[in-house]
Amino acid sequence: MRSSRSKAALLILVATVLALNFTQLAGLPTSSNPFKSGRYLAETDNASEPIKQSDDTVRIDPLENFKKYRGGYDITNKHYWSSAAFTGIYGYAIAVVWLLCGITEESSRRDRLVVSSVIYSLCYWTTFFTILAITATGLVLGGNAKFHSRAKTVIDIIIDTADDASDTIHKTTGAMKNMSTNLGEANESTETTSFLTSTSQRLDTQAADIERQARKNRRAIDKGLKIVYIVTTLTISLNLVAVIALLVFGVLKFRRILYILITLCWILTILYWVFFGIYFFLGNFVGDTCTALEGFQKDPYNNSLSSILPCDDLLSAKISPKPILVPGFTTW
Repeated sequence: MRSSRSKAALLILVATVLALNFTQLAGLPTSSNPFKSGRYLAETDNASEPIKQSDDTVRIDPLENFKKYRGGYDITNKHYWSSAAFTGIYGYAIAVVWLLCGITEESSRRDRLVVSSVIYSLCYWTTFFTILAITATGLVLGGNAKFHSRAKTVIDIIIDTADDASDTIHKTTGAMKNMSTNLGEANESTETTSFLTSTSQRLDTQAADIERQARKNRRAIDKGLKIVYIVTTLTISLNLVAVIALLVFGVLKFRRILYILITLCWILTILYWVFFGIYFFLGNFVGDTCTALEGFQKDPYNNSLSSILPCDDLLSAKISPKPILVPGFTTW
């Protein structure tokens, strides 16, 4: 009887420490380059076929009675977010199971007597697993920082793309304004001058809109990434402190505090399984964004990034398809 109790208590501690520290590693992206064509999504069945953005984001949508979402990458669509977040269901489900196991174990523990030999056995094993916990915590902290850096890089690419588009538009409008000025000095057609002026104004407005919306979305995304980074770092650090304290109080035979720390570690494990699901979801989101960027380079006027970079609005400022001939200039 004593042996079975010892094994049960030891199994709980080992599972707690291992899950507490190593499950987070699986939730972090492992690719060395998030901008390669390789994706994090598991929906792509045939790697030899061309990647289609609409197919990459076909996922189960819990808001639509678990039907398939086929709307593509669209950060303004709540169904895209719900289907992407649902990809982390494995982590969320394990967190629930772990919580139920903890409640069951706590209920059964009250009916058992804990002998001193169990405490001694736990102390020896805790020393070994504390070393592993410290090592794993360092790896997780490094992985968390690396993930945050990669996500920031993706956002920077989007903003740089918006800035480049805006600069190109401003250069175009500058040339159009010069042509309009030259036409006015040459007493040419006022209709052409008015057309150039109004078109350049519309283009300037659209360029300013691109900059404004890109900055607005960047602030929101940066805030979200910062919250995830800070919360993850704090909880991982708390985990390290709890594991070390578990070792110290175990050696000093503070049973009550020891049980409190084991409970704390169990709760942290539940939280980290939730983090596993969140990081898995974020990995899919970053992969979707990279694919959208590839499509943006090919066709900026017909791309899902238009929800944050309104390049399609520039179509309203099209210039006449007929050439405009000006002394020293020719434009369309």
